[in-house]
Amino acid sequence: MCIDAFIADDESEAKAIRAQPKYDDKQNRFFAGSPPQFEEHLSEICDEYQTRNVILSTLRGPSDLEQQFHSFEIAMQCAQRVSK
Repeated sequence: MCIDAFIADDESEAKAIRAQPKYDDKQNRFFAGSPPQFEEHLSEICDEYQTRNVILSTLRGPSDLEQQFHSFEIAMQCAQRVSK
């Protein structure tokens, strides 16, 4: 299972990402949210597909590498909380 996501520090940062025109498509499966929102999203995905193996992609997230790496760090922390 692969999730295309960007995990922001807080909801206001996530909202700014979602407000960009390239993310405004309702068919777009890109997720941008805060850590609690991502934990809920991740739990739902894992339950729906009965998996604990998830690949995170930030291909459609911000192009800034530091932001992408920070998103991965947050995602890892969230995944550790969800898996307990």
